[in-house]
Amino acid sequence: MRTPRKEVLTQPSGITHVMWKCHNGERLLESPESKRLYLKNVNFGLEHESTDESLKLHCFSVMDNHTHQQMSYENGSKTLSDFMRLAHSRFGGEYNRQTKRTGAVLNDRPKTCLIGDSTYEMRVQLYIEANPIRAGMAKPETLRFIPWNSYRFYAYGIVDEYTKHLTPSPWYQALGKTQKERQAAYRQLFQEYVEQYVKPWRKFVSRFIGTDAWVLEREQVLKSWRASTRSRSSRWANDSGRGPPAGLMDL
Repeated sequence: MRTPRKEVLTQPSGITHVMWKCHNGERLLESPESKRLYLKNVNFGLEHESTDESLKLHCFSVMDNHTHQQMSYENGSKTLSDFMRLAHSRFGGEYNRQTKRTGAVLNDRPKTCLIGDSTYEMRVQLYIEANPIRAGMAKPETLRFIPWNSYRFYAYGIVDEYTKHLTPSPWYQALGKTQKERQAAYRQLFQEYVEQYVKPWRKFVSRFIGTDAWVLEREQVLKSWRASTRSRSSRWANDSGRGPPAGLMDL
């Protein structure tokens, strides 16, 4: 069973690896048109009045049956949840109308993995942008020509309708004093990553992403939260015989 988002994103601010899968693994994003439609709705969500500067997009990769994004949030994760609900529901409706299709487009609610520190922010970004290479859809030297991947922005400074909302993380800014220096350093960093990590590293899709000590700490917090929730549920059941009020356990 998927861990509820509020149990993972308990911190008032954080950075997360967001993963979205098509219904039943269908390749609904296989065509360039559907990828453009998806990113258009990501832009719509980022530009919507309900989304303020507390939410930032750092990188992305749109594959044939799933997507990856790295995003940061402040003042609680509600803005992140609202953004995903808005962008994905709008994409699903438009996709079904354009393809004369009915039924679900999203397999489940997006998975959001909390990232522990800047080192893992960097590693997760490299993991996200290397997805087309890992899937055999591109080579390192051709990745810059794929519009639905943020690599070209960080490696070559390409700004267009899909990359215009990207916010570089502090670790990227520290790669050099000028844009050209940062881009050259990032290309080298990415090449080294591709050479060392050909296969996906499962740690990048776990609910907590960071050092072993940090992950253990977050798992203990989650365990305590669940124990407290079960204790409250048990007290409600003993008091009323009916359990907690309807819907309370779904919050």
